[in-house]
Amino acid sequence: MHYLKEIKEKFKLPLLVYPLMDDNIRGIERLKAAGVKL
Repeated sequence: MHYLKEIKEKFKLPLLVYPLMDDNIRGIERLKAAGVKL
């Protein structure tokens, strides 16, 4: 989960945004794993 820490440090977003971003990143990773080109 180190990428999430990098995002936090880069953007300094409110804590409420982190779970949403985490979900989005996981969704994107799932699409990539399924072979979807992004």
